[in-house]
Amino acid sequence: MHYQALATKVLPENTHTPRASMLQVVEESHSELFAVGDPVIVTSYELGMNHPGGFAEYIQVPDSWAVAMPKNMNAYTAMSYGTAGFTAALSVFRLLHNGQTPAMGPVAVTGALGGVGSIACQILNKIGFEVIAANYEMASHKDIEKIGAQSQIDRSISDDQSGRPMLKAQWAGAIDVVGGNTLTTMIKGCQPLGNVTTCGNIGSGDLEMTVYPFILRGVSLLGIDSQNCPMDIRQKVWNLLASDWSIDFDPDLIHESSLETLQDRINLMLEKKSKGRVVVKI
Repeated sequence: MHYQALATKVLPENTHTPRASMLQVVEESHSELFAVGDPVIVTSYELGMNHPGGFAEYIQVPDSWAVAMPKNMNAYTAMSYGTAGFTAALSVFRLLHNGQTPAMGPVAVTGALGGVGSIACQILNKIGFEVIAANYEMASHKDIEKIGAQSQIDRSISDDQSGRPMLKAQWAGAIDVVGGNTLTTMIKGCQPLGNVTTCGNIGSGDLEMTVYPFILRGVSLLGIDSQNCPMDIRQKVWNLLASDWSIDFDPDLIHESSLETLQDRINLMLEKKSKGRVVVKI
């Protein structure tokens, strides 16, 4: 197996380094794909799980995990997207590939103020879709406007508790990051021939529903696997993020941290006081 960025630091036994996305400049290479000095993006696969993650000065990964950073993208922008941005873009990519068009009507995005959801909203808005932001609670008009949504709904609509097998069609498609009953609601409330993507299970990993939305409205459920996404699609999606799908990040929602101050940022997240994304500069 080929590797890039082979220089590593010795860590105590059983130490685990987290982070599922990183951008590195190749320091040492035994690969025919990348040379020393090449900037590469690595997200997903086993990074930060069964393999040391990106919160490190040096890291060793297989070259098959690395995406060449697009020439018109810089390191700060790439990591502002990170794994969440890639997942959001992959969700949009799959909607389009399965025939979703702006003319069909609005697309609902659950968890719209979160990492995946907010970027998905902005990409959809940029390419001409009307966007419905679905949040746990109603957000301010300013926050909804920032992510490019034209309207919003709260959990009374996006997490339907009626138990009915189908709902009134309210959106032409959806990007769901929550799972569970929220995903079920997105499917039940989707218009005929619409598409619903799923990429998360914070609500639940269960899907309790009938087949009626699929066989009576022709709704399609599209799974989003950002972890093991084929490299050809992965490179296409990153190239789109660097060109036609590029978005302007609100500077108030991107925070820069060092490894030394990272724990403070993590504590804010655990206390649910963090807003936006954090870019770690090493």
